[in-house]
Amino acid sequence: MSTISFVRWFALVLACAVPVADGFARQISFGKRERPRLGVGVVLIQTEFKFDGVCAPREPSESCLLVDAIDFSEPMYGIVFSRPGLMMSITRGTGDGAAATVEGEELLDASLSIWTELYSFGLSGPSRARVFIPAGIHSSYRKFSREYDGGKIDQFESTVVGIGAGVGAVTRSGPLRLSVWAMPIFGLASRSVGFGRGYSTVIEGDLEVAYGPITGRFGLLAGYGFRWQRWDLDDAGVSAVQSNQKYTGTQHGFRLGVTW
Repeated sequence: MSTISFVRWFALVLACAVPVADGFARQISFGKRERPRLGVGVVLIQTEFKFDGVCAPREPSESCLLVDAIDFSEPMYGIVFSRPGLMMSITRGTGDGAAATVEGEELLDASLSIWTELYSFGLSGPSRARVFIPAGIHSSYRKFSREYDGGKIDQFESTVVGIGAGVGAVTRSGPLRLSVWAMPIFGLASRSVGFGRGYSTVIEGDLEVAYGPITGRFGLLAGYGFRWQRWDLDDAGVSAVQSNQKYTGTQHGFRLGVTW
């Protein structure tokens, strides 16, 4: 069910993101007489993800121990794709688990942010710098699983769709391009893929340095991304817990890649 949910999320966001992002990229880049820059790279993310709610067993025989022990702090690895007005990443991390009965833990995360510029203005000087106000949509999918003697159990699975607006800036100096943006986001959160199960708050930011082209159309990029997220779900799918499930996650990501 979890694999199917992730495939559904991925197919849905691709179907919606490609035409929307293409229109945004044309507005941001072609409108400024710049060729849209595409980038792809590998990313290392230091992640912290934990249960931050109150455990209330449905039955006296059930235990809150494993729920309270959800505290994942392991590196995650994956890929990042970016272009003007779009940032997408898919990452995965594993760990041994804090509880004695847990043989292993896995955290899967996929995130997509698409934005356009509501307003922008240039700054004086040779750097061609400008400040802009981005506004757009965010969608993310996260699944936390544990491996026990009896098999694998998905203890958390949620999809988020939200909107937000923030501030950003971009500057150029010859082949060097520096961009930075930050955006608070508020959205609906659900168990698996769907709606109506709760809400999520996100604070997302990114810094990217691109250099090129170096040879032909290809250049290099380096970047740092930050994401803080809180999930407040009515039911996160953990059998031992009743309502008002709260989870928090923090990510610091460092990426290297190529542009063309």
